[in-house]
Amino acid sequence: MGETTAAIPCSDAVRQLWDQARLSFVDSVAAMIRAERASGAAPDGLDPDVLAAVLLEVNDRLLERLTFGGPLSRRQLADGAATVWLGAVYGITDGSGNVV
Repeated sequence: MGETTAAIPCSDAVRQLWDQARLSFVDSVAAMIRAERASGAAPDGLDPDVLAAVLLEVNDRLLERLTFGGPLSRRQLADGAATVWLGAVYGITDGSGNVV
């Protein structure tokens, strides 16, 4: 995966393929958000398609950091991603991924 991720900024064809793959998940993530809202488990909020697309953009950057490294540890990245996703879908979190 490292070679593919490294090529993304350098190749329009690879970037387009990568973007298409990421976008292929938007519908299923948005459907999950809608289902969670309909069941009362998640509050209403931003359009689920927009929220799903943005959360997947966050994952895109997260994969880059997991591949190439950065200032945060893998554990910090995982905790941060969980907090962002749970906070965005279910409401405010306490910073550890636990919904309050």
